[in-house]
Amino acid sequence: MAAPGRLLSLPAELLQLVLGSLEYPILCLLRRVSRFFKNLIDNSVALQYNVLLRYSGMEDCPHSGMGISERLRRLEEHTAAWKTMTFDTSGTSHRLKAPADDAWQLSGGMLARSDGSRGIIFNQLPGRARGIPARRWHIRDVGFIIKYLTMVPSQDLLLLVEDPENLTTPCTVHVRSLSTGSPHPEAVSPEIRLPHPHSHTPECCYNHLVACGDHIGFALDYLSWLEDTHLDFEIFIYNWKTGELLLNIRSPEGNAIDAFTFLSEQYILLGISKGHSMRLEVYNIFNVIGVSRPNMLWTGNNYICAFAFTPAEGPGAGPAQLHFLHDPFSASSQARSPAPPFVSSERSRVLAVSRRPLDLGRADSTHCDIMLHFIPMDVLLSGLSQALEGKGKLFSWEHWGHQTAAQALATEDSPFVPCDVHGSKYARLWTERLNDFPDISRIAEVRDFAHLQGSSTVRRPVDDRYRMYRSDVLAIEGMEDVFVQARAISVMVSEDNLIVVDQRDLVLSFTVLSL
Repeated sequence: MAAPGRLLSLPAELLQLVLGSLEYPILCLLRRVSRFFKNLIDNSVALQYNVLLRYSGMEDCPHSGMGISERLRRLEEHTAAWKTMTFDTSGTSHRLKAPADDAWQLSGGMLARSDGSRGIIFNQLPGRARGIPARRWHIRDVGFIIKYLTMVPSQDLLLLVEDPENLTTPCTVHVRSLSTGSPHPEAVSPEIRLPHPHSHTPECCYNHLVACGDHIGFALDYLSWLEDTHLDFEIFIYNWKTGELLLNIRSPEGNAIDAFTFLSEQYILLGISKGHSMRLEVYNIFNVIGVSRPNMLWTGNNYICAFAFTPAEGPGAGPAQLHFLHDPFSASSQARSPAPPFVSSERSRVLAVSRRPLDLGRADSTHCDIMLHFIPMDVLLSGLSQALEGKGKLFSWEHWGHQTAAQALATEDSPFVPCDVHGSKYARLWTERLNDFPDISRIAEVRDFAHLQGSSTVRRPVDDRYRMYRSDVLAIEGMEDVFVQARAISVMVSEDNLIVVDQRDLVLSFTVLSL
């Protein structure tokens, strides 16, 4: 099939520039239209780079000084390494230690571990394909006892929750510099104090701190026996730079907010379950319908839009609790030196939602069947854009999730799945039953959902692309097999790393595998 004369008359460079702005699925279809377009695309390093970026859930980093050919070579190496789970063995794996009761977190390729009760050790994890060097630094004393921490490397932001001796004082979140441990230079006040005294007592509630752009969200999930709060769930949204309280959402006792995260810097997402009915609700931080900020009592009637789930079916179907696993910060804006050639794409982000049965005490069952949903953030943002004209729009599962969200069933010994999400990748641990050593073999599994992005007509199976790595037997070329007697308790994933966390007695061991 010959290309039209007008196309043939245009310079190849101009055509390649136009094609470079097309979506990945369209570019793949166009490549099959004619030999002309196939050759045009195949002979362009820039187009090949763009195609592979979208295929692998990455985007170009304009601050890198690498040429386009070198970027393509490194991207091919990086993509192939994840596809085959081939880790760099030149330096074997990094093994890091921490006490079992210490705080730790992975964000943007940075691993933080508390050192005692007042210090923190940071490791920038290496990535050979992207040219990321290993780096370590230490903040020896932050001036108080650390309860837990959250960090945002792109903004040099370290958020520390203080564990005070006086349990009647409000919870304090310290806003620090990640690189120095000093008060963050962009924060008007180095401390944010939550007004509720119960917010720091683990006996009273479960805490969750998440950051997105200039905003931080602190969620409190109160225990049912805490009679004096008359609340089930409470969320505080602050601007960490100004210290201003932007929104306080309170869920009265008996209502159903289960989970919270940021959809973007302007919008938040709530997980709601009431009996057999479950949905995701979207709210504008700056303009909640019918509410005078910052205080809002949740009613389920003033969302911008909501996304309903289909009711659970089969054995164990019934009331369930929703839980989010989501990384609000992809690495697209990560501040690194030197700058990597490519980073995780904002468009490739996936929200993992688990539906955990509330009836976990059934005598006829020793395991917990948990339904996992993997939802492209683009799908939620697209629904939000449709709903902005008409407030309070509810999307049925058939409208939004049936063709775009992948699903899987996880059977666990507890209601908690040891897993992690970064960009389009999801990692989890599961147990391989052995005859001689039951429950010892733990498998680390990584699934990549980059292909779900923009898929509106074809439903991808949950195991469309996944690889497994045995966490108890390090069977990698160039490494001696090591049989780990201690059970792996968690797994984490970043752009360049898979981290398996084992516990032996009272010590955590972080096995860092790098591409």
